Amino acid sequence: MHPAHAVKRAIAKARTAELERTRNVDHSKGHALRLAARASSLVAVLVLLPVSSRADDGAKESPTAVAAAEPSTRGVVVQLRSAVALPYGGAVDLPMQSLQRVLHAEVVPIRLDFGYRLDRFYAGVFAQKSHGDTSAAQLTSSNGAASAPRVTDFELGATAEYHFFLDARLFDPWLGIYAARRSMWLTTGDAQGVRLKGPEAGVTAGVDWMLMTRLTMGAYVTLGHSLLAVSLDDDSHPLDSRAKVSWLGAGLRGSFRL
Repeated sequence: MHPAHAVKRAIAKARTAELERTRNVDHSKGHALRLAARASSLVAVLVLLPVSSRADDGAKESPTAVAAAEPSTRGVVVQLRSAVALPYGGAVDLPMQSLQRVLHAEVVPIRLDFGYRLDRFYAGVFAQKSHGDTSAAQLTSSNGAASAPRVTDFELGATAEYHFFLDARLFDPWLGIYAARRSMWLTTGDAQGVRLKGPEAGVTAGVDWMLMTRLTMGAYVTLGHSLLAVSLDDDSHPLDSRAKVSWLGAGLRGSFRL
């Protein structure tokens, strides 16, 4: 064979072998890429399947379940309030002018409420202790000395409220009524004094601001009326007189729903 033909044949065989190797390499790379793509698809399916399942479950939730997830307006409520109350009107048929001064002095009540909120309605009980300025009043003790009496003013009662907004988000206006049993003791240094007790009733109105889901702070006004029987020392010395006093108060309250 001619040498030139032998060289050409050798070059052709080398090219054929190179092309074969190239096809084998490309086939191997393609196969690897296909395997990688299949693996990525499997991982994506495994990751996204639970998310899709949860989304489907959320879409199938009933309106009742959605409403239950929202903050409820039902529950036990604890309230703390304080105000400044100014008396107006006459305290009639009192045996001592000093009692007039006591009952016409401004008082600062501190009140603790405990009740239950049911949507728009609230009902509860409360205890209240009031502090007043008695420096203008003088009671005469058994030794004849006149001094300003110490006043203990305590109330136990019940209250009910109506809230105008069922799903209040910012502020919550309300209107309420209350009834209570009021007891006042006016004593001097030797424990001699006067006792006044009787019913009290009134109306209240206010607005609560939503600080948190369960915590509110609000302002309110109160208009109340007391009818108090008067006795000396204790109930064993009743007097034929009654004190009729009306109160107008304004204050703040905080409410926490448990």
